[in-house]
Amino acid sequence: SNSGLRSLYKKGRGTFEIYKDRVITAIQSLRGQFIRWPDAGERTAIAQRIKKNYKFQNCLGFVDGTIFPFANQPSTHDSSDYHGRKSGYGLSSLIMCDDQRLIRYYVSGWPASAHDNRIFRNSDLFQQPFSYFSPSQYVLGDSAFQNMWFMVSAYKKPNRSQLSADNERFNKLLSKARVL
Repeated sequence: SNSGLRSLYKKGRGTFEIYKDRVITAIQSLRGQFIRWPDAGERTAIAQRIKKNYKFQNCLGFVDGTIFPFANQPSTHDSSDYHGRKSGYGLSSLIMCDDQRLIRYYVSGWPASAHDNRIFRNSDLFQQPFSYFSPSQYVLGDSAFQNMWFMVSAYKKPNRSQLSADNERFNKLLSKARVL
């Protein structure tokens, strides 16, 4: 919390706010150097590497959600939203990386209770896919994600049933590629 950090660093509210804003501005100014969507040539190269190594043709990378945990419960009226099903309180983020583990896209700031697919549906990747993908290109995700022409997700196991052998093989191949 701001008050906790102010106490830790022995700084006043105004000074701490200035320092915090400077750090955030500095980090955000570097974003384009380290996190950027690949251009058409890079997308072709990524797709070729993924096809060679994992057998997925025209795949650009892998998407998954993650939760960045908080040390404490937020002291806000909506703190219960930040309580996730996997851990305590935190922020959910959606991260897309390529086969070389470079982060190519992310969305952050959702409460930990937000489902990965909900974050995905509200992302620019979902809402403006032609700005990111050529018609045959896609990313891979786990079974939390809705299948779309630009998102290929794992098969979900049906209730009280088993996956077919073909679907099981597909999920195994997908997991080998996805879990870097």
